[in-house]
Order: sequence, then C-alpha cells, then structure tokens
Amino acid sequence: MIAARLADWRHYFQGPVWESAFTFLEQLPVGSPDNDGLVPIPDSALRYRVMSYPTRGPEGGVIEAHDTHVDIQMSLVGAEAIDWYERSGLVASQPYDAENDYVLFEKPASITGSVINAPGYFSVYFPEDAHMAQQLVGGVVETVRKVVIKVPLSLVRPAR
Repeated sequence: MIAARLADWRHYFQGPVWESAFTFLEQLPVGSPDNDGLVPIPDSALRYRVMSYPTRGPEGGVIEAHDTHVDIQMSLVGAEAIDWYERSGLVASQPYDAENDYVLFEKPASITGSVINAPGYFSVYFPEDAHMAQQLVGGVVETVRKVVIKVPLSLVRPAR
C-alpha cells in the first residue's frame, strides 16, 4: 500500500501505465458525476469509477482485496479513512469473485494501518493489501465523492 500527495506521484511510479492513471487523476474535475460502473479511461487499458457515499464506522464496512487489479483511490470531495490489512493473515468471509475481481474478509481484532484519503492525496492497494474504505474521520459522518482507478496487474508486474 502506498499513500501520498497527488503532486508527488512520480516519486513512487514510472512508466506509461502510471502516467495515464495519474494524469487522469490530475485532470479529473472535482464535480465529475458518479457513474454506475467502470468506465474506460481513453487511450489506456485502465478503467475508473466515480462514486459518492457517507462515511461510517467499522461495523458497516467490508474488507476487500483484488487478485488481478491494483486500486488507486482518491477523494474528490470530503475525506474518508481507509483501513489497511495484511491480506495474508485474513480469513475469507466470501469466496473470490473472479468476474468482479474481489474477495471479502472477516474483520480481525485489529487493523494493520489506516490512511486518510482527502482531496489532493491518493492511496494505492496491491493484491496483498486488503482494505476497508468509507470509514469515519474524526468520528464525523461526511459525504465523500471519490474516484477509483483499476489498473490491470498484468501491466505493472511481470507474470510469476
């Protein structure tokens, strides 16, 4: 998992796939409307979704991870905490859904870490990074509008 300021993305990523993803984030208008599903990013193999929701406590969250994609998440409006878990120590609560590329996990007794996604900051979750978004910041419910970019893992990691 990587979390940083959007302005600093080049410190962590290089290459055309990352250039496409982060240039898109830099140019995405804050008022971009929500979309119901994943939308292709022009001239790339990447897809994105803009969504809005109220933050909530951990009792309402779900822990997920992906096998074939990397998630880049960034808030456009509002702030949310995203709890991070080492996937290797988790127990699946639902089997892997290959069509939608996700697996859900039971909540462990403690989290590994947490980041706050706010406008101007991003976080990246690789297959080994389970994550639970939509979490309260400072105990206050806030409506968040965020974008998630799906980067095919095959474009950023060699086959094993």
